[in-house]
Amino acid sequence: MPRQKRSWQESELSSEVEESVDAVCKEVKREKDDSIASKAILSLMSKLGVTHKKLELDQQALPSFSSTTWDDACAAFHLDPEKSFRQLEEFQVPDLILPPTVHERILKLAAMMLDVYKDPEDQKTEASHVRLLEAWHVPICQLFQGRIIDKPEARLGGTSVSSGGGIEHELYALNGGVLLLVGELKSSVHSNFVDEAQALFELEAAFVYNRELGLDPQPPVHAFLTDLITFKFFKYDGRNFARQDSIVLHDHLEFDAFLSGMMPVAERIFSTIMDGFIDHLEAMADKFRGRGEHGDRSDVSSSDAKVWTRASARATVQAQRRPYARPSTAIWEAAHQKAVHAREFLTRKSVQVTKRQAEKQGREGLRLLGESVRTLQKLSSMEDWDEEQLQRTIKTLLDEHSWGA
Repeated sequence: MPRQKRSWQESELSSEVEESVDAVCKEVKREKDDSIASKAILSLMSKLGVTHKKLELDQQALPSFSSTTWDDACAAFHLDPEKSFRQLEEFQVPDLILPPTVHERILKLAAMMLDVYKDPEDQKTEASHVRLLEAWHVPICQLFQGRIIDKPEARLGGTSVSSGGGIEHELYALNGGVLLLVGELKSSVHSNFVDEAQALFELEAAFVYNRELGLDPQPPVHAFLTDLITFKFFKYDGRNFARQDSIVLHDHLEFDAFLSGMMPVAERIFSTIMDGFIDHLEAMADKFRGRGEHGDRSDVSSSDAKVWTRASARATVQAQRRPYARPSTAIWEAAHQKAVHAREFLTRKSVQVTKRQAEKQGREGLRLLGESVRTLQKLSSMEDWDEEQLQRTIKTLLDEHSWGA
């Protein structure tokens, strides 16, 4: 017999109970100790007679990402089911420029991908949409030089409003926090807002996942949905969802028109990732600064060891000169300041920008971004490289390759 989904209306808490729960959470957070939170939850379960099995059954009754509806999302997040996702407040991120040479690299890869996977309108499955998007996705993420990684087909666990599920793409920051989710728009169900509902539940689950990082305030999580014609962008800060203006390409575009239309999409994706990256760096710097102010002078906690192992000696000396500062604080502060400086250079100053100006402005901005990311540990096993180093390595490999029979 199929499992019956429980009614959202039946499961909602009264405002009085919500306020009491919020008050308890505030008190527990003041302790700055994860074990206190666990003990508080266990104590509450014991006093209310709630078993682990009951919690598991209740969560199984919640909608998964793939089975959710717009009505589910509206009930869970207090939205008006009679209105579309456009009822969400709008937000903007700084409009950043990618230099023409980066666009050139992306367009060449995209042309090869289109040769293999055909035109966007021929992509009838989710997998094919995601596969073709790689032509833009990979070069943009690589600008962060291994400090942001992609985990395709990852899973997010359940929360108080959903039982979780799989995600097409998750972009993780260097210490494990989710920055950006990428999902699919299925054209057959556009009018039902099922994809938008799924995105909201995924954002909420990602935000809950990020709580393990102990950041306060916790930075927002971003998401975008696409079928390679329409691109919808969302954000969740733990209290409210917001949306950006969608980017819509024309159907049945010719080869060059499609590539041209994807250029502003590439810059929007880069701008979104950059915004999340900077928010994340700022939150990490605040976290370590707060520990230092409370007298924690230890070099680094075990959970943060991976970001400390490649710290520069200069950052260590600077941090030790500051009262109450941890060495890790200076590293996060330096990375954040350089990333902010990079964004200032990359921000579009005028609609009247020549190709030469865009290249100069973009190159300098990416150079500063490189300084920011190299302050931190790389997540992949590869060493840092630049174009010249890579070209030398490739030349050596080609020269040493046995070309004979």
